Amino acid sequence: LVDLNALPHWAKFAAVIPALFASVLLYLDQHITGRLVNRAQNRLKKGAGYHLDLVVTSVMVGVCSIFGLPWLVAATVRSLNHIVALAETEETVDATGALKENISHVRENRLTGVAIHALLGASVFVLPALAKIGSEIPMSVILGLFLFMGVSSLIGNQFWDRLKLWVMDPGQYPSTHYVRRVKTKKVHLYTGIQLACFAALWGIRASPLALVFPMMIAALV
Repeated sequence: LVDLNALPHWAKFAAVIPALFASVLLYLDQHITGRLVNRAQNRLKKGAGYHLDLVVTSVMVGVCSIFGLPWLVAATVRSLNHIVALAETEETVDATGALKENISHVRENRLTGVAIHALLGASVFVLPALAKIGSEIPMSVILGLFLFMGVSSLIGNQFWDRLKLWVMDPGQYPSTHYVRRVKTKKVHLYTGIQLACFAALWGIRASPLALVFPMMIAALV
Protein backbone atom coordinates (compact mmCIF):
# COMPACT_ATOMS: atom_id res chain seq x y z
CA LEU A 1 0.00 0.00 0.00
CA VAL A 2 1.10 3.58 -0.71
CA ASP A 3 0.55 6.30 1.85
CA LEU A 4 -0.74 9.16 -0.28
CA ASN A 5 -0.06 11.65 2.52
CA ALA A 6 3.63 10.74 2.34
CA LEU A 7 3.83 11.87 -1.31
CA PRO A 8 4.92 15.45 -2.01
CA HIS A 9 2.20 17.69 -3.42
CA TRP A 10 3.93 18.06 -6.79
CA ALA A 11 3.90 14.26 -7.25
CA LYS A 12 0.13 14.14 -6.81
CA PHE A 13 -0.38 16.70 -9.57
CA ALA A 14 2.31 15.18 -11.79
CA ALA A 15 0.49 11.82 -11.64
CA VAL A 16 -2.23 13.39 -13.77
CA ILE A 17 0.01 13.10 -16.87
CA PRO A 18 0.55 9.31 -16.85
CA ALA A 19 -3.06 8.90 -15.70
CA LEU A 20 -4.20 10.77 -18.83
CA PHE A 21 -2.12 8.47 -21.04
CA ALA A 22 -3.53 5.40 -19.29
CA SER A 23 -7.10 6.69 -19.71
CA VAL A 24 -6.57 7.23 -23.44
CA LEU A 25 -5.12 3.72 -23.78
CA LEU A 26 -8.01 2.08 -21.93
CA TYR A 27 -10.57 4.08 -23.92
CA LEU A 28 -9.02 3.18 -27.26
CA ASP A 29 -8.41 -0.45 -26.33
CA GLN A 30 -12.03 -0.89 -25.30
CA HIS A 31 -13.48 0.78 -28.39
CA ILE A 32 -11.10 -0.79 -30.90
CA THR A 33 -11.95 -4.23 -29.53
CA GLY A 34 -15.66 -3.45 -29.58
CA ARG A 35 -15.42 -2.21 -33.14
CA LEU A 36 -13.63 -5.36 -34.31
CA VAL A 37 -16.02 -7.67 -32.49
CA ASN A 38 -19.14 -5.91 -33.82
CA ARG A 39 -18.03 -5.58 -37.44
CA ALA A 40 -20.60 -6.57 -40.06
CA GLN A 41 -18.68 -9.69 -41.13
CA ASN A 42 -19.35 -11.29 -37.73
CA ARG A 43 -23.13 -11.03 -38.26
CA LEU A 44 -23.91 -10.40 -34.60
CA LYS A 45 -27.55 -9.75 -33.73
CA LYS A 46 -27.31 -8.07 -30.33
CA GLY A 47 -26.84 -4.32 -30.02
CA ALA A 48 -23.23 -3.15 -29.86
CA GLY A 49 -23.58 -1.44 -26.45
CA TYR A 50 -20.42 0.67 -26.81
CA HIS A 51 -21.45 3.22 -24.19
CA LEU A 52 -22.62 0.63 -21.66
CA ASP A 53 -19.38 -1.32 -22.09
CA LEU A 54 -17.36 1.84 -21.46
CA VAL A 55 -19.39 2.69 -18.33
CA VAL A 56 -18.88 -0.81 -16.90
CA THR A 57 -15.16 -0.68 -17.74
CA SER A 58 -14.81 2.75 -16.10
CA VAL A 59 -16.51 1.60 -12.89
CA MET A 60 -14.38 -1.55 -12.72
CA VAL A 61 -11.16 0.40 -13.35
CA GLY A 62 -12.09 2.75 -10.49
CA VAL A 63 -12.81 -0.15 -8.12
CA CYS A 64 -9.64 -2.01 -9.09
CA SER A 65 -7.56 1.15 -8.64
CA ILE A 66 -8.83 1.60 -5.09
CA PHE A 67 -7.87 -1.96 -4.15
CA GLY A 68 -4.64 -2.06 -6.14
CA LEU A 69 -5.94 -4.72 -8.52
CA PRO A 70 -5.11 -5.00 -12.25
CA TRP A 71 -7.32 -2.96 -14.54
CA LEU A 72 -9.96 -4.73 -16.60
CA VAL A 73 -10.40 -3.89 -20.25
CA ALA A 74 -11.44 -5.78 -23.37
CA ALA A 75 -8.82 -8.25 -24.59
CA THR A 76 -8.76 -7.96 -28.39
CA VAL A 77 -7.22 -11.32 -29.34
CA ARG A 78 -9.21 -13.30 -26.78
CA SER A 79 -12.46 -11.55 -27.73
CA LEU A 80 -11.98 -12.28 -31.43
CA ASN A 81 -11.16 -15.91 -30.72
CA HIS A 82 -14.30 -16.10 -28.58
CA ILE A 83 -16.32 -15.00 -31.61
CA VAL A 84 -14.60 -17.60 -33.82
CA ALA A 85 -15.26 -20.35 -31.26
CA LEU A 86 -18.99 -19.57 -31.22
CA ALA A 87 -19.35 -19.03 -34.96
CA GLU A 88 -20.82 -21.28 -37.61
CA THR A 89 -19.01 -20.79 -40.90
CA GLU A 90 -19.66 -21.59 -44.52
CA GLU A 91 -17.25 -21.83 -47.43
CA THR A 92 -17.88 -19.84 -50.58
CA VAL A 93 -16.08 -19.53 -53.90
CA ASP A 94 -15.41 -16.00 -55.15
CA ALA A 95 -15.16 -14.81 -58.77
CA THR A 96 -11.52 -15.87 -59.01
CA GLY A 97 -12.30 -19.41 -57.84
CA ALA A 98 -10.67 -18.91 -54.43
CA LEU A 99 -12.25 -20.69 -51.47
CA LYS A 100 -13.24 -18.31 -48.68
CA GLU A 101 -14.66 -19.03 -45.24
CA ASN A 102 -17.40 -16.68 -44.02
CA ILE A 103 -19.28 -16.49 -40.74
CA SER A 104 -22.94 -17.35 -41.27
CA HIS A 105 -24.12 -17.28 -37.66
CA VAL A 106 -22.73 -16.74 -34.14
CA ARG A 107 -24.29 -18.55 -31.19
CA GLU A 108 -24.49 -15.48 -28.98
CA ASN A 109 -24.95 -16.15 -25.28
CA ARG A 110 -23.84 -14.93 -21.86
CA LEU A 111 -22.99 -18.36 -20.48
CA THR A 112 -19.55 -18.70 -22.07
CA GLY A 113 -18.45 -15.26 -20.88
CA VAL A 114 -19.61 -15.92 -17.32
CA ALA A 115 -18.00 -19.40 -17.32
CA ILE A 116 -14.67 -18.10 -18.62
CA HIS A 117 -14.38 -15.38 -16.00
CA ALA A 118 -15.67 -17.64 -13.23
CA LEU A 119 -12.84 -20.05 -14.03
CA LEU A 120 -10.36 -17.16 -14.07
CA GLY A 121 -11.59 -16.11 -10.63
CA ALA A 122 -11.47 -19.67 -9.33
CA SER A 123 -7.82 -19.92 -10.37
CA VAL A 124 -6.97 -17.81 -7.30
CA PHE A 125 -7.73 -20.81 -5.10
CA VAL A 126 -5.36 -23.13 -6.97
CA LEU A 127 -2.38 -20.79 -7.34
CA PRO A 128 0.09 -23.22 -5.67
CA ALA A 129 -0.87 -25.99 -8.08
CA LEU A 130 -0.75 -23.61 -11.06
CA ALA A 131 2.69 -22.38 -9.99
CA LYS A 132 3.96 -25.96 -9.88
CA ILE A 133 2.43 -26.82 -13.26
CA GLY A 134 3.64 -23.55 -14.76
CA SER A 135 7.22 -24.24 -13.76
CA GLU A 136 7.08 -27.55 -15.63
CA ILE A 137 5.60 -26.13 -18.87
CA PRO A 138 8.27 -24.88 -21.27
CA MET A 139 8.01 -21.19 -22.11
CA SER A 140 8.01 -22.11 -25.80
CA VAL A 141 4.68 -23.90 -25.33
CA ILE A 142 3.08 -20.83 -23.72
CA LEU A 143 4.46 -18.51 -26.40
CA GLY A 144 3.26 -20.94 -29.06
CA LEU A 145 -0.27 -20.75 -27.63
CA PHE A 146 -0.25 -16.95 -27.81
CA LEU A 147 1.17 -17.13 -31.34
CA PHE A 148 -1.63 -19.48 -32.40
CA MET A 149 -4.28 -17.18 -30.93
CA GLY A 150 -2.75 -14.18 -32.69
CA VAL A 151 -2.47 -15.89 -36.07
CA SER A 152 -5.99 -17.32 -35.90
CA SER A 153 -7.40 -13.84 -35.20
CA LEU A 154 -5.89 -12.56 -38.47
CA ILE A 155 -8.64 -14.31 -40.43
CA GLY A 156 -10.82 -11.63 -41.99
CA ASN A 157 -8.44 -8.80 -41.03
CA GLN A 158 -8.41 -6.42 -44.00
CA PHE A 159 -4.90 -5.09 -43.29
CA TRP A 160 -3.51 -8.64 -43.33
CA ASP A 161 -5.46 -9.45 -46.51
CA ARG A 162 -4.03 -6.38 -48.25
CA LEU A 163 -0.51 -7.26 -47.13
CA LYS A 164 -0.87 -10.62 -48.87
CA LEU A 165 -1.65 -8.80 -52.12
CA TRP A 166 2.03 -7.71 -52.25
CA VAL A 167 3.13 -11.30 -52.91
CA MET A 168 0.13 -12.36 -54.97
CA ASP A 169 -0.29 -12.34 -58.73
CA PRO A 170 -2.70 -9.50 -59.69
CA GLY A 171 -4.79 -11.97 -61.63
CA GLN A 172 -5.42 -13.91 -58.40
CA TYR A 173 -6.58 -10.93 -56.32
CA PRO A 174 -9.83 -11.65 -54.44
CA SER A 175 -12.88 -9.77 -55.65
CA THR A 176 -13.16 -7.48 -52.62
CA HIS A 177 -14.73 -4.02 -52.68
CA TYR A 178 -11.40 -2.19 -52.43
CA VAL A 179 -9.84 -4.26 -55.23
CA ARG A 180 -12.83 -3.49 -57.49
CA ARG A 181 -13.16 0.21 -56.70
CA VAL A 182 -9.62 1.44 -55.92
CA LYS A 183 -6.56 1.45 -58.15
CA THR A 184 -4.01 -1.21 -57.21
CA LYS A 185 -1.23 1.37 -56.68
CA LYS A 186 -3.36 3.30 -54.21
CA VAL A 187 -4.26 0.10 -52.33
CA HIS A 188 -0.57 -0.78 -52.00
CA LEU A 189 0.33 2.80 -51.00
CA TYR A 190 -2.30 2.83 -48.25
CA THR A 191 -1.17 -0.57 -47.01
CA GLY A 192 2.45 0.65 -46.97
CA ILE A 193 1.48 3.70 -44.89
CA GLN A 194 -0.34 1.44 -42.44
CA LEU A 195 2.67 -0.87 -42.22
CA ALA A 196 4.98 2.09 -41.53
CA CYS A 197 2.65 3.32 -38.77
CA PHE A 198 2.54 -0.18 -37.28
CA ALA A 199 6.36 -0.34 -37.29
CA ALA A 200 6.53 3.08 -35.63
CA LEU A 201 4.08 2.00 -32.92
CA TRP A 202 6.06 -1.17 -32.28
CA GLY A 203 9.31 0.78 -32.06
CA ILE A 204 7.84 3.32 -29.64
CA ARG A 205 6.36 0.57 -27.47
CA ALA A 206 9.77 -1.10 -27.17
CA SER A 207 11.63 2.16 -26.47
CA PRO A 208 11.92 4.43 -23.41
CA LEU A 209 9.17 6.54 -25.02
CA ALA A 210 6.60 3.80 -24.36
CA LEU A 211 4.70 6.20 -22.06
CA VAL A 212 3.39 8.13 -25.08
CA PHE A 213 2.23 4.94 -26.82
CA PRO A 214 -1.50 5.68 -26.14
CA MET A 215 -1.20 9.14 -27.69
CA MET A 216 0.40 7.65 -30.81
CA ILE A 217 -2.57 5.28 -31.21
CA ALA A 218 -4.95 8.23 -30.86
CA ALA A 219 -2.91 10.18 -33.44
CA LEU A 220 -3.47 7.41 -35.99
CA VAL A 221 -7.19 8.19 -35.98
